[in-house]
Amino acid sequence: MASFYRHKCNHCGYEFQTSGPHEFYRDREGKIKPYGHPVPLSKEAEEIGVCGFLGDVYCPNCDIFIQDIILVEFTQPVKNSLKLWAGDWTPKDPKPASCPRCGNTNLILEPVEGLKCPRCKKGYIEGFLEAMS
Repeated sequence: MASFYRHKCNHCGYEFQTSGPHEFYRDREGKIKPYGHPVPLSKEAEEIGVCGFLGDVYCPNCDIFIQDIILVEFTQPVKNSLKLWAGDWTPKDPKPASCPRCGNTNLILEPVEGLKCPRCKKGYIEGFLEAMS
């Protein structure tokens, strides 16, 4: 189940959106494909299972938006949605996702308190849940 967030500076109005987690699978060639939610988008996705979660996140260090970053990949695909959302899986790599530009692991998905605006340096970024799917 993905959540969609809007983040906005309370001083200058700078705004960005984030979302996730989004289920993904790897096709027969190993390419990342959207799995679908609440049901698989294809027979291939259903047969393979969910291989992990992607996110659309923001790096406050670089002031960039990063799409489809792997938040977590599983050691084995998960075919049971109850196990998936209960966290009954093992991460392939226990290290957190990081910005491809600067290596920062404090990426923004959900709203956080006290985040200074990277643009005006005067206000704070306030976030809220915009939708869920």
